[in-house]
Amino acid sequence: MISMTGYGQGTSTIDNAEIRAEMRSVNNRFLDISVRTPPGFLKYEQKIRNMVSERVSRGKVDIFVSAPSNISGTSRISVDESLVGDFVKTLRRLGQEHGLSGEVQLDTLANFRAAFSVENTSDTKDLWAPLEDCVTQSLNQMVSMRVGEGANLKAKIMEQIGSLKGDMKGLERDLSGSEQQIRDKVLDFVRKHCEMPEVDLDRLEQEVAVLLVKSDVSEEVARLYSHLSQFDSLSESSEPIGKQLTFLCQEMLREVNVIAAKSQSKEIASRTIEMKSRIEIIREQLNNIE
Repeated sequence: MISMTGYGQGTSTIDNAEIRAEMRSVNNRFLDISVRTPPGFLKYEQKIRNMVSERVSRGKVDIFVSAPSNISGTSRISVDESLVGDFVKTLRRLGQEHGLSGEVQLDTLANFRAAFSVENTSDTKDLWAPLEDCVTQSLNQMVSMRVGEGANLKAKIMEQIGSLKGDMKGLERDLSGSEQQIRDKVLDFVRKHCEMPEVDLDRLEQEVAVLLVKSDVSEEVARLYSHLSQFDSLSESSEPIGKQLTFLCQEMLREVNVIAAKSQSKEIASRTIEMKSRIEIIREQLNNIE
């Protein structure tokens, strides 16, 4: 299990100038990579994305690259003077033709976006080698932290899975006595509320059988054991398993809810509440597993 939470940083130098890369990741349903670089590094953004996607399969990953302006490039505002002149002349002509007063103001020009553009200038040197080095450092640190966090989460999750297995054994013990409890309840009800000189045991057994069929949860219990077994197997996989484990938790919760709905016993009802609580804890922790 690998966590989706991590952080890493790295540095490298070129011509006595330091390039710095920071990488942060948090949980996300899919892989979402955001890269922010100075103007001179824009052409390398796709390479950085490719580096990350080769090592990370899920999570929101933010990468920040910084460098001195002498190698990272600068930005400047470019103005189309000819277009601005035509714009002002046209406004003045329209004012005269339609009898409109007023002069063209600076804020009017500022809103004429077509005349302005941002130009990025950068050093012509090849900066990929030092950039790749510091990005690799930050990526290694982030992945290492994700692995460490994943190990901690796995320990907590598997502890809950162990407790859930113990609950299953207790549930089976509770279920073993439920048949007799149903018989006793039906017989007690008949004696208290029905004016019968004697009880028709054959009819009573028929009614008990109907109730037992309705309350039978053997299939649900078998599926729960199957889900727990699959959970154990998947937890040892080296592949991203967060989505699969989350799906298994949903299925386990479904089976426990059915058992609770069919239950005729206070002990079973109480135990299923505890089981649902454990599964919810596991699901919450799985939200951060890749």
